[in-house]
Amino acid sequence: MKAGPTPGFGARQDWNAVLRRSSFSAGALGMDSGRRADLALFYAYCRFIDDSADEYPPREAAAHLARWKAELALLHRGRPATDLGKDLAGLCARRGIPAGLLDDLWQGARSDARPKVRHSTWKGVRHYCFQVAGSVGLACLPIFGLDLEQASTYALALGEAFQLINILRDVREDAAKNRLYFALEDLRAHGLDEGTFMRGEGGARAERLVHAYAWRARHALHRADQEARGLPRAGLRPSRLMRAVYGGLFQAMEEDGFRVFTRRYRLGAAGRLRALAWGLSPF
Repeated sequence: MKAGPTPGFGARQDWNAVLRRSSFSAGALGMDSGRRADLALFYAYCRFIDDSADEYPPREAAAHLARWKAELALLHRGRPATDLGKDLAGLCARRGIPAGLLDDLWQGARSDARPKVRHSTWKGVRHYCFQVAGSVGLACLPIFGLDLEQASTYALALGEAFQLINILRDVREDAAKNRLYFALEDLRAHGLDEGTFMRGEGGARAERLVHAYAWRARHALHRADQEARGLPRAGLRPSRLMRAVYGGLFQAMEEDGFRVFTRRYRLGAAGRLRALAWGLSPF
């Protein structure tokens, strides 16, 4: 989602320029100017919330997120104070986006801002995936031109897949921040303790756990693809393009054996072009 820190609390900026440097940019291809502007605006909020949790030490991050919590409370009362808050209120009204989804993303970021991030159960990991990705997918549906109720199962499956792919890709970087997104119950089931796993010293047992989460990501992608079959193609195009990029990244990890403790996977220019060609192809 990110493309570097963004200064200013709720200040209006050229969000279209920021969007072009983000993972959302694939979804914007082919969108009309109005929908693209709305996607850029929503991405602005995601960026601010994400940076608040990721770009500061825990205590400072909590302070930034507290300011956003206050702004969200004002937004729900129809009196947002910042430029971005006012624009978000207009976006929610214009596109029929439930404002509560903004709170869900905030909750996920607040979870990330803890000095020590752990999730006890797989159910907790899935809930976190909903907060930071599923809620984003749901909010994007009306922007893309899809019915929120009709496409909600699709958006939730795709959001879960995207976040699980992020968890796999970022396991080493997350460990350096004392963050662990593999459920503690899953570590125990594989005979691992969190310290061994986070240091990348779990050997075959850690590999089996990584492959188990890869299976879950693959299954979530499959569920999303199945749900997409009954949805309007025009409205699906943006999310299909994003799915192509994430799917390409997942395929690169899979073909390399998910060596996530020793490699940082990125989708290069050629891989990105192949993914986008797939996303633009008829389906």
